[in-house]
Amino acid sequence: MAGDSCVVIALDFGSTYIGYAFSHDKECREIFTASSDGYKERIPNAVLLNTNKDLDCIGEAAKRKYADMTENGTHRTWFYFEWYKTVLHKTENLTRDLEVFDSQGRPISGMLLFGMVIQYMKRQAENQIVQALVGIQIEKIKWVLTVPAIWSDSAKQFMREAAYRAGIDAENLKLVLEPEAAAAHCLNKPMCVVVKQSGGTQYEKFHPGQKYILADLGGGTVDICIHEVIEGDKVREIHRAIGDITGGNDVNISFEQLFVKLFGAPTWMKFKTEYMDEYVDLMSNFETKKREFEASSLDTDETIIRIPVGLQDAIREEYNASFADVLQDTTYVDRIHYRRNKMILKHSVMEELFQRTVQSIMEKLQNLLQDMVAIGEFISVLVMVGGFSESKYVRQRMQAEMQGVRVIYPPEGSLAVMKGAVKMGFRRQNPVIKERRAQFNYGFKLLV
Repeated sequence: MAGDSCVVIALDFGSTYIGYAFSHDKECREIFTASSDGYKERIPNAVLLNTNKDLDCIGEAAKRKYADMTENGTHRTWFYFEWYKTVLHKTENLTRDLEVFDSQGRPISGMLLFGMVIQYMKRQAENQIVQALVGIQIEKIKWVLTVPAIWSDSAKQFMREAAYRAGIDAENLKLVLEPEAAAAHCLNKPMCVVVKQSGGTQYEKFHPGQKYILADLGGGTVDICIHEVIEGDKVREIHRAIGDITGGNDVNISFEQLFVKLFGAPTWMKFKTEYMDEYVDLMSNFETKKREFEASSLDTDETIIRIPVGLQDAIREEYNASFADVLQDTTYVDRIHYRRNKMILKHSVMEELFQRTVQSIMEKLQNLLQDMVAIGEFISVLVMVGGFSESKYVRQRMQAEMQGVRVIYPPEGSLAVMKGAVKMGFRRQNPVIKERRAQFNYGFKLLV
């Protein structure tokens, strides 16, 4: 990619959210993020196609429209997708003929779907650029697309070809790994608070020689690597990225599984399919509670979730009994209570919803630290970015259990990948130097 582009636009294609950022300043003193559908910076990665399999809408608008359509049954000929991105990591022997499945289990071409979403983001970004900057030539815009480092080569190539399908020329497209983009964002940011001899404090950025773990915790993936800051606003990769398909959405899945344990899979599926508008509201309510939830030693702390009428009706139809009555016959009777259309969860219940996901992340971090000690590297700083890193509970667990490690949350951590990708778009060279493996090569091919 040429280093003298007038405008660089980065597309952050996440499992949970999508968004874009851009700058026309080579020094990236100002990086602008987008607002769409009433959401700041990013929108939910939810996609609604019409009966002809053409894109109708994306984001919260797609969620709400599809939910409304379930009320009168008109949704059956439409196609709704969420969490489809993870199929690229889970599929072995990935080919261009990959299929993804909608909410009703019907297949569609993955290349078609990914291409349509990238094209939507591209058009949104172009429209905003044309309005904001005078004299911009659309065909000269340089595009950056972020991909997880833990993906296979074929998954990354799949995204590249989907971008071509969306109308982005090969010579104007650059793929960057998400943790590397996050590192590019963090390099010149104030990273830590330093106590001065006078007793005051000041923020300082990392200096050459500083080694740190970078953990990018997203909704659907976790990327963890180790870097060392070197001269020239670059970092050296000490340990290549490791991770897994896990993240904030796993907590949401555990929340849904809780209802399955309480009232059975048929009841939950009936509510989820027949009362989808109320299901969307319930999960939105839980998302807010999830972000606010904190670690505590007191099980008397409670989380209150409003229960939709549709779920109560589904339970009554299945059991001929109320929500409260059925709850009495479960193993959660002492830890979950029902009062005035609200479910009250004891602290231990909420903690169980986080436990598997957070424990998996903790184990990866601790094993990585032990591996580094074994080769004489002692890392004492953990930098956390990504949407899931903003969870109060996750932060408190990290602070409490990462003994001997200082945990840092850089400014705009949830936007680190998107903004760092813009910076990488202006650079001729990758700011991350890989000394233990060859520079990443995008010349691989998908299976036929």
